[in-house]
Amino acid sequence: MLDGSIRGTPVNGTETLNFTIWASNSNFNQSFAISMTVFNDTDNDSLPDELPVGYIGNLTADLDDDNDGISDSQETTCGSDPMDADSGENDWVTVCLDIKNNEKDDDGFSWMWCFPCLLFLLLILLVPLVLGRDQLLVLLADGPEPENTTSEPNFVSGAGTEDDPFILAPLGPLQPGTVESSVECITITNMGDIKIDMVDFNDEENDGRFKMFESAFSMEGTRVLAVGKDGEVVLNFKFDDREFPSYEGGTYQARIKLGKASVYFLWDVTIEADEIKGRI
Repeated sequence: MLDGSIRGTPVNGTETLNFTIWASNSNFNQSFAISMTVFNDTDNDSLPDELPVGYIGNLTADLDDDNDGISDSQETTCGSDPMDADSGENDWVTVCLDIKNNEKDDDGFSWMWCFPCLLFLLLILLVPLVLGRDQLLVLLADGPEPENTTSEPNFVSGAGTEDDPFILAPLGPLQPGTVESSVECITITNMGDIKIDMVDFNDEENDGRFKMFESAFSMEGTRVLAVGKDGEVVLNFKFDDREFPSYEGGTYQARIKLGKASVYFLWDVTIEADEIKGRI
């Protein structure tokens, strides 16, 4: 060119080519060397398809050489041609990408749940080492269970379940206005450090006459007892006819449940009629 410039538009990519440029006039001459590389740009978006390893210039490689909206790596994975925009329009390519994405999601989900499961198994293995057997039983058991319930003397019969409750020795006939406790001293073990509630399913007919107490601490009847850190409680049931003496006589039957787990009892108490006061 007359202005001293070199211009041109390459039509093909080339490896690095080295050129020596000579410039001269009547007063001066000069030569200098240049290196030139022409990168392929399949979709003509001014981003080269690839850049050589170690490239330190200001160009950025095109991640979608055919500009079909599917990256080169995705097309290569699914067997499509990253240099052909039409190849990415096939339905099977979309199906392939959906499968790959689902596999990634499944892998993430599996690992997400794997860690807490492993942690839980580790805790199960460590707990018996840290705690003794008795403490472990207390930790695992919340409330009263029939298999952890014993009596001195033994229950008359029963298994402590709702369908087959422990049968306590019946009392009576007693005088109206009497306070009496069960013959059985009941021990329940392997519980947590909780409070256990007593429920009498016949409480409406019994007018609150049945309660429980721990003789080691108090003879006062209650419907709630606290369990100590040893997970054990020793109790008796109590019948109290003082508030509303049963002068007319009769038999009261308590259908008792202890705790939420639970243990069931059946206890009959008979009051002898007072014929004189019963008429008043």
